[in-house]
Amino acid sequence: MKAKTLILLAIMTAVLLLTPTLPALQETASNDNDKQLVIITYPSFEKNLEALKTHKETHGISTQIITTKEIYKGTYFSSQGRDKQEQIKYFIKNAKENWNTTDILIVGNYWRVPIRIIYLESDTGGVYEETHYASDLYYADLYNEDYSFASWDTNNNQIYGEWPWPENAEQLDHMDLTPDINVGRLACINNKEVQTVVDKIITYETQTYGSEWFSNFVLVGGDTFEPEYENGTDYSEGEIACEHAKNLMSTFTPLTCYASEDTITADHIKTALNTGAGFAYFMGHGSPRTFATHYNTPPYNWTEDFDQQQITSLSNNYKLPVLMIGGCHNSHITTTPLNFIKGLLTKGPFYFITLGDGFPDYYKYDWLRETWSWVFVKHDNGGAIATIGSIGYGWVDTGDENHDGIPDVIQGSDGWFETHFFDLYHNYNITTLGDLYSQTLTDYINMFPPNEDRYDAKVLSTHLLLGDPTLKIGGYPQ
Repeated sequence: MKAKTLILLAIMTAVLLLTPTLPALQETASNDNDKQLVIITYPSFEKNLEALKTHKETHGISTQIITTKEIYKGTYFSSQGRDKQEQIKYFIKNAKENWNTTDILIVGNYWRVPIRIIYLESDTGGVYEETHYASDLYYADLYNEDYSFASWDTNNNQIYGEWPWPENAEQLDHMDLTPDINVGRLACINNKEVQTVVDKIITYETQTYGSEWFSNFVLVGGDTFEPEYENGTDYSEGEIACEHAKNLMSTFTPLTCYASEDTITADHIKTALNTGAGFAYFMGHGSPRTFATHYNTPPYNWTEDFDQQQITSLSNNYKLPVLMIGGCHNSHITTTPLNFIKGLLTKGPFYFITLGDGFPDYYKYDWLRETWSWVFVKHDNGGAIATIGSIGYGWVDTGDENHDGIPDVIQGSDGWFETHFFDLYHNYNITTLGDLYSQTLTDYINMFPPNEDRYDAKVLSTHLLLGDPTLKIGGYPQ
């Protein structure tokens, strides 16, 4: 494997190989009990999801709304599992096997519908240490290779997704990581957010088809790494990845916001997004608060931020892109104001300062109310219809280590994953969001076996779909 370079971001790229998608247990005839889409929701959100259920069924998607309370009580299937997350996962497994369910939409933020925290450690003791993070892939990966239940806790110590640093075989959990069902999340905190995203989905699927704006593709990038990290090269990694995505989406009209063109300002980005676009791709550095990158000129100054305030000033209304984000922690949905108090109690003044390299914990912004990617989706006057981004640190290959003349940024890690998404949409005609996302995961596994490299496992398990997995990209013909 190439050496992986840790970054505050995610990147993009695409290539070859469309492989078989989700594994099936057996051929099962359809019947009246089939529920293609199951919406798992916090109980108080149920009423405001009825309109979405009706809309989906109008388009032939049989839909069932299930509350977490019903799952825990065993209303539909006998409740199994050691904690709430495992109870939910067993329910999803039962829904797939008994209702032929193919898609799960979770409605609720991480504490209303709990998310699994996994312990795949990276850079332990280093500047960018990350010993644990959240992953919704836990809910999609139902089976091991032998179709036994994928607990992600194969040593049964109730610590999930363990991959210690340094590696310790006794603590290592086997994770298959292949999605067996499509899973997306709408990370709603309250009913106002539920109403907003339901309205956006219904309007998007009803009105988008045939719209001229849909053929636009917004691309935002610059120079991600300084030359000292590039093994003798001086690539503008963000722009290279964006250009690769642009070439893969050859029939779309690119709206570029590049550092090299001096068009990467917040105003230029807002203008591009407000024009309307079917897709958008941001590649650079991120946090739960913002997105930015560098100019490729010494001293490699930062570009202007595109932060949450900029998102909430967007006015693209229902002209909504599917947004891919290459940036660290832009989709860090376990952020909460309570983390500010926790940080002060555990670290005192060192919460704001550091004695070594890197950022103090305060500047990781995990104390915000909601994360950057979700603000894009929940914004009620535009934003995005869905986002895919990293919950944790992003990983990217830099330079040209194999000396083939192709920048490594588009040959592996986040760069390959994120641009391959666009390849599958445009060149393999996968137009349902959940299928597109799951196929991207599956193809990555086939190209870069994750059990051989912890960083490939992290690329897969950190990418989060904030959106409806049954979304018809581009809308339904009317």
